[in-house]
Amino acid sequence: MIGLRGSRAGRPTALQARLLHQWLLTVILTALVVIALALTGASARLDNLIYDSAIRFTGAPPDPDIAIIAIDEASVQDIGRWPWPRTVHADLLERLNRAGARAVTLDILLTEAGDPANDQRLAQVAAASATLLLPMQLIYPGLDGRAFDVMPPYPAIGDTLDPSRTGHVNVELDADGVLRRLALCESDGANKGEDAPIPHIAISMAIAGKAVLPPSASLTAKRNCEDRPLVPFRGRDEFIVMSYKDVLSGQIDDQFLRGKWVLIGATAAGLGDQYPAGGGSGPQPGVIAVASLLDTVLHDRFIVPVEGGMLAAISLLPLFAFMVGVWWWKPQTVVRVVTLLGLLTLFIAIALLAAGYWLAPGPALAGLAIAYPLWGWRRLQATSDFLGQELMTVESEIDSLPGIERGGFRNDLVGEQSSRLALAIGRLSDLRRFVTNSMQGLPDPMLVADKGRTIRLANEAARRLFPAEPVGSDLVEFMLFLARDADRPALAEWIDHAYASPALAADLLQFQSMEGQSFVVRATSLAIADLADAAAPQSGIIIYLADITELAEAQKERDSVYQLLSHDMRAPQSSILALVERPDPRIQPPELRSRIAALARRTLQLADNFVDMARMRSTIFAPEDLLLADLVIEAADGLHPLASRRNIRIDVQDESNAGFVLGEGQSLYRAITNVIDNAIRYSPDNGTITIQITRAVSVNPAHDHDLLVDICDSGPGIDPDMLERLFERFATSAASGPVGRGGGIGLGLNYVATVMQRHEGSASAANNPKGGSCFTLRLPMLPDEDLPLG
Repeated sequence: MIGLRGSRAGRPTALQARLLHQWLLTVILTALVVIALALTGASARLDNLIYDSAIRFTGAPPDPDIAIIAIDEASVQDIGRWPWPRTVHADLLERLNRAGARAVTLDILLTEAGDPANDQRLAQVAAASATLLLPMQLIYPGLDGRAFDVMPPYPAIGDTLDPSRTGHVNVELDADGVLRRLALCESDGANKGEDAPIPHIAISMAIAGKAVLPPSASLTAKRNCEDRPLVPFRGRDEFIVMSYKDVLSGQIDDQFLRGKWVLIGATAAGLGDQYPAGGGSGPQPGVIAVASLLDTVLHDRFIVPVEGGMLAAISLLPLFAFMVGVWWWKPQTVVRVVTLLGLLTLFIAIALLAAGYWLAPGPALAGLAIAYPLWGWRRLQATSDFLGQELMTVESEIDSLPGIERGGFRNDLVGEQSSRLALAIGRLSDLRRFVTNSMQGLPDPMLVADKGRTIRLANEAARRLFPAEPVGSDLVEFMLFLARDADRPALAEWIDHAYASPALAADLLQFQSMEGQSFVVRATSLAIADLADAAAPQSGIIIYLADITELAEAQKERDSVYQLLSHDMRAPQSSILALVERPDPRIQPPELRSRIAALARRTLQLADNFVDMARMRSTIFAPEDLLLADLVIEAADGLHPLASRRNIRIDVQDESNAGFVLGEGQSLYRAITNVIDNAIRYSPDNGTITIQITRAVSVNPAHDHDLLVDICDSGPGIDPDMLERLFERFATSAASGPVGRGGGIGLGLNYVATVMQRHEGSASAANNPKGGSCFTLRLPMLPDEDLPLG
C-alpha cells in the first residue's frame, strides 16, 4: 500500500493545478460577460421585466392633492361628440378658478384655430387665470436640420399666457415599447447656448403652483436635457379621478377642489394617447403619465439608476462570492448557494428600488447563470481527465499483482470511469486487506506511529505483548512501559533520534523487559507525500520488536567461553611459563624447557587473538590518533628477546615522515606483533627481518595517502597453494613451517585480516623472489589537517 501511494506522490497537486486553471478561466470568461452586459445594457429585457414587476410593489402612494378631471366616456355621452366647443373648457376653467385650484393643466393640444368666438372666450378665461398651463407639441424631426419643431397653442389662446405656463408633453418609449422614463426638458442645441430648454408641463405646473423643486428636477430642467430619469409611473386607480361632466355640472364641491393640482385630460378610448407604462398596469392615458411625473417632481421620487462601471463592479460581487466558495462547497451545496445568491441579488435590487435606486440585476444573474454550469463542466472535465490518468496508473500497478483481473466496460465515459474506479478501489481494498492480514500474521510485534507519536496500527503480536490496547496510545509511554527501569532512558533517547533523523531510524537497540525478556527494536521512517509537495517530510515511523531472549542467553554462554579462554585457560599457561623460565636443575634438558615455554606463549597468543576477534565483532569501533611508527617499533621491541635467542636481527626503517592513523591501539599492536612473530618463527637462525614503513597513494578515493608496513623475512617462503587463502580462519599447512617448529592453527593471520578490515585497511602476502616472504599491511593515513595539536 505504501508503495502504491508513494509512486503517485504529487498527483493531487497536479489535479489542483488543473482545477485552478479551469477556475481562473471560468472566472475571467464570466466576468467579461458580466462587464459587457453592465456596460452595454444587453440584459435590458430581463432587467425591465424585473423592474416592471417590482415597481408596482414599491414606493409611496401618489400625492392626494393631485386630481385628474377625466374626459371619459360618460362625459362624451353627456356633453356631446368630441371635440367639444372650447367654451366648454372655458366654463370648466372658470369654475376651477373660483374653487381655488392650486394649478390647472389642460392636457389638450390647442394648436389649431377653432370657432373665433369660442377661442376668444377661452383666451379671456386663460388670461384671467394665473395658474392655467397649456401643453405644446414637439414635432420630430424638425425642419432645416433642427431636432424638432415647436407647435405652441393657437396664438389666439397661447398669446394670452406667459411662456412659463407652457411645457411639452412628449413621451419617449423604451426599446420594448414601454414608458419608463420622461424627459424633464427638451432642447435643440441647448449645449450650444442657442434655444432655451423647453421644460415638461409637469415641471412648469410645479413652478406655477409655487412648489419648491428638488435639486435633481430643477438642475435637469435647466441644464441637461439629455437625461431621461426613471419615473415610478402609477396606475389610473391610484390617483383621484373625477369625471369631466361631474365637475362641470357642479356635482364636485368647490371645497374639494381648493388647493389641488388639477390635470384635465382625455381618458376615453380613442380620444387621447395611450401608453403602456412601467409597472405592468397596462396602457395608461397621457394625463396619467403627466400626473405620475408631477408626483415624482413634487416629492423627488425619481429612480436613480446605477450604471456604467459602478454597475459592473457591483454585479461582479455575487460571481466572485460564488466562485470563491466552490472550492469548499459540496455539489448539492453549490446548487443551494447559487439559488440563494440569485434570490439575494433580486432582493437587494428590489430593496434599492424601494429606496429610489435601480440596480439592474440582469448582469449579476447572468453571471451566476453562466458560472454555475461552466464551472461544473470544466471541473468535471478536469476531474475526468485526471481520473483517467490516475486509473491508468493504478490499473498498471494492480495488473502487476497476481490474481488481479480487469473487467470490460461498455458504458459512456463517466460510467466507464466510475466502473473502473469501483474496480480499482475494490482491488486496492483487497490489497490493503492482504497487507493488513500479512501484518497481523507477523510473528514479531509491529507498531505504526504518526508524527505526533500516537500509535495508529498494531499487529496481533504487539497486542499480545502489551496488556492494554496499543492503538491510540502514546508510543513513548507504551514502549517505556515494556522496558525495565535501567533501559528506559536509552529507549526514550532512541525514539527521539528515530523521529529527529530518519537516517538513524534503522539503528538497532537492545533492551530488556520487566519480565526479563530481551528485545531488539528497529524503526523504519514512514513518509507519505502530501498534496502540496511530493518530497514530504517524515510523517511517522514503523517500530519492529524482535524477541532475542534465546540469543541473549547464547550470548551469555559465549561470554562464559570468552571468560574461560581469557582467564581460566590463561592461568595454567602462565604458571607453565613461570616454571620453565625459573632455573631448576630438575627440569632437563634446557631445550625441552625452551620448547614448552614457546608452546605456552603460543597458546596464550591464540587465546588473546580469539577473544579479541570476538570483541571486535560485538563492539563499536572506537579509534584514536596513533603514530604508526611507534606501534611498529614497540611491537618489534616486544619480540626482540624471542628473536635474539636465535640471533635473528629485526631492522625497522621508518620512511613515513611521522604518518598518523586513526585506529585502536591494542588491536593494531597485536596484529603487527602477530606478523612479526610469524616472521621470526619462519626465519632461519642468524636471519634478518626487514620492516619498512612508507607512504603510498591511497586506493580509496576518500583518502590522499595510505601508510604501508612491509614485513619481510628470510625464511622458506609461503606454499603457493596457501597464498589465496592465507588469511582465512584455520588456513594452515603441515609444510608451511620449518621442521621442529610446526605450523599454526590458522587464527593468527585471520586475526590480522580482521583488524585491517576493521580499520578500513588491508593485509596481503607474497613470496620474495630473492627468498623468504613479505607481508604488507595497508592503513589509511590521517590527513594533516586532522593531526593532533602539539
